[in-house]
Amino acid sequence: MKKLLDKIVREMAPLNHLTDESVVKGALADTRVQCARCTAAHCCSQATLIFLPEAFYIANKYPVPPELWAPWIVLGTTMEQSRRDDYFGQNISCVYLDNDKRCNIYDRRPSCCRVYFTACEPALCSPHHRESILVMNATNFHRQWAELMMVYNVGLGIVPQAVGALPRMMVIATKLLERPSQKYLHDQIWLDFDGPLATS
Repeated sequence: MKKLLDKIVREMAPLNHLTDESVVKGALADTRVQCARCTAAHCCSQATLIFLPEAFYIANKYPVPPELWAPWIVLGTTMEQSRRDDYFGQNISCVYLDNDKRCNIYDRRPSCCRVYFTACEPALCSPHHRESILVMNATNFHRQWAELMMVYNVGLGIVPQAVGALPRMMVIATKLLERPSQKYLHDQIWLDFDGPLATS
């Protein structure tokens, strides 16, 4: 199992670079993105689901401290049990946002963050203006990425479509990188990538 984890971490960086290039050249080529001017980061208060291989890549550089394991599991479980709109309306900031509303893991952010952009004014991105949010989600690129993550999932011995909330997945990944355990991995509860959360 450790060899597979090392392989996933090693291969993820060039894959992220390819994803960034594809999104910029494709989905964003003719669109004016406003994210660089954002100081609100409302989009970073949405329910964020990721694949475990992504969590391994992030945790390899940014492991979750043991004192945060319990609260992050609770937050992740809450995220997984909530409807997307309901969770967004609570305006709970991502665990990786700093005091200036900037991402602490930007270089290793998940694919769902890499392919999500907005073309409206940052002030309109809050849950209170959701009807005005102009979102560009590079769905095709995300789907291709997801298919590759499913291959990694099969190698790990879990359901191909298995995903989970970012905070909980990061705790799982941190623990497995410290002490690989197939039993601990198989004891986890997974959501389904094709329909993990209700949208309304």
